[in-house]
Amino acid sequence: MRTLSTAAFMVCMATAAHAMECTFTTECFDGEACAETDLEMTVAHNDHGLPTLETISETLHVTAIAGDGKTHSTLTATGEGAIHMLTRSMGGDARYTVHLTEGPIVISYLGTCKVGEE
Repeated sequence: MRTLSTAAFMVCMATAAHAMECTFTTECFDGEACAETDLEMTVAHNDHGLPTLETISETLHVTAIAGDGKTHSTLTATGEGAIHMLTRSMGGDARYTVHLTEGPIVISYLGTCKVGEE
């Protein structure tokens, strides 16, 4: 039931006039030291109203939504050679991870996600 509540929340948010804008300021590449970055992502929706994760380099279709509906939500998407996961607390703190299947290697980003205004 919690997953359905979160799913309904995220779909409503993604299909609303305001997309969720995410800004990540820290990037951690696998076991190396973290560094500053300026990655941006938008949680929006496609023409069918389904949620997407959009970056400057690609648009991914969300394949799963989970969370408890009170403290956090997690969106998962699959791209070519990678699994993407965005976890956001209801306060806006966010972590975005890209799990590359070759290696395997993980890239982790820390930042915030906020519902945008038009």
